[in-house]
Amino acid sequence: MMWLEKIFFYLFPSLLVKDTPWHREWSHQERREFIFTARIFFAVAAPVYLAHYFFLDVPLNLQPQELWRNYRFAMTALALVCLGFYSWPWMYQRRFFKAPALIACWIFCYFQARTIIWYSEVPYLYSFIFVLISVYIIRSSMLNSLILSCLIIGSLWQTFMEAGLDMTMVSSAAVVTLTFTVFLRSKYLSEVKYFIANHQRIEAQKRAIEINLEFTDQIRSFLPKEISRRLDNNIRHEKMTVVQAIDDVLRPKKLNISCLFSDIRGFTQGTKNLEEFIGNGVMPNVKACTEAIEHCSGIPRKIGDLIFAYFDDSSEKVNLLNAIMAGMDVAKINYRFNRSSRNMPMISRHILIAMGPAIVGNLGGYNSSVEITALGSPVNFLSRLDDASKHPKLKEQLSEMDLIISSEAAETIKAMRLNLQMKRIQLKQLGLEIRDFSEVDEIWLLPVSEDNYSVVVQFFKYLEQYEKSKLEAA
Repeated sequence: MMWLEKIFFYLFPSLLVKDTPWHREWSHQERREFIFTARIFFAVAAPVYLAHYFFLDVPLNLQPQELWRNYRFAMTALALVCLGFYSWPWMYQRRFFKAPALIACWIFCYFQARTIIWYSEVPYLYSFIFVLISVYIIRSSMLNSLILSCLIIGSLWQTFMEAGLDMTMVSSAAVVTLTFTVFLRSKYLSEVKYFIANHQRIEAQKRAIEINLEFTDQIRSFLPKEISRRLDNNIRHEKMTVVQAIDDVLRPKKLNISCLFSDIRGFTQGTKNLEEFIGNGVMPNVKACTEAIEHCSGIPRKIGDLIFAYFDDSSEKVNLLNAIMAGMDVAKINYRFNRSSRNMPMISRHILIAMGPAIVGNLGGYNSSVEITALGSPVNFLSRLDDASKHPKLKEQLSEMDLIISSEAAETIKAMRLNLQMKRIQLKQLGLEIRDFSEVDEIWLLPVSEDNYSVVVQFFKYLEQYEKSKLEAA
């Protein structure tokens, strides 16, 4: 039965696309290609008929002259009418849009055959060539094209007999014409199959893109916003696959970073009041602080009440400014939260900032849970400094609106000539030593005052204008 099916679709190729989602698109494509071909044909046919009269009929003195003039001018007018029809959308968008071309082609074929009677020197093969041209113009299926050829040849048969032609030769020419019709329309099945295969490929690509986007969206929900932004940039602009983008963004790298460290004091005691302290206090507080960090391009990691974040821009100074801005915003959020929460335990947290080289990225590997964090001296330093900040002598020096920064961070601020008010704390004078960092003799306090906050904001604006001017110059 397979061969019957092949023959069936060979004769009716368009049935392959009928039950597909692209049937309407195929119909529109067929219409566009037919109209394009018809416009070219009729635009050429009109001047050819006209030129034939003036450059062949008149020089040959074909008689009766009026007959030949009427014939050529009538065919020219018919071609121009059809050209006008297929140049007017309101007309060719009708259901039976092929009808004018079909009628015109039959008329061309019929009168071409009549010229054999009018002038015996006209080769009768021209009539069969006109039949093949008509088949090409109409662009129908194999079976319909064969039927069309047979009908046109049948309508010309009486003319051939009237002209006294050898009917054996005419019959042979008719068979050859039908054979050429088969060859002429044999590629129609290939066109349909190519159309279907092309759209199947496009659909497969769309589905793959949708799966990639869906997968990417799912991944983003588990990633910090800054990591998600980089992932999206690699996929959209660097044209990476999802896997390539993830590997590029999360691959561990050694960078100079700034770190922010802040945990809640008295958290263990507060958890005894689970619903109010955790549900109404800690959770919204941590969420707001995390959003503030991400707004400053930080990459946060939350461990219980602890918020840790690192900033890994290519510029160490930008990293430090981002960390300071994020720290100031966290301090303000915490201050406002404590003032607005009634009958709730106070959330007390210190905010610590350090800078230095570290390994950052997905340090958990891909065979276990993804763990985007940083390892290195500045991270360890903040952990030890947090322990030291609980000492009574150092606690006396601190307020909830102070950022505790390392001496390296303070030196960088001075080198940037930022007019920030800072307070130096000499640890040895307080009889303190930071565990594992006994060489560190001082830390600095950076008050979250309006003046300090304004200085950082203004410096960021300056950086934005500087980067914009660089881009414009480039």
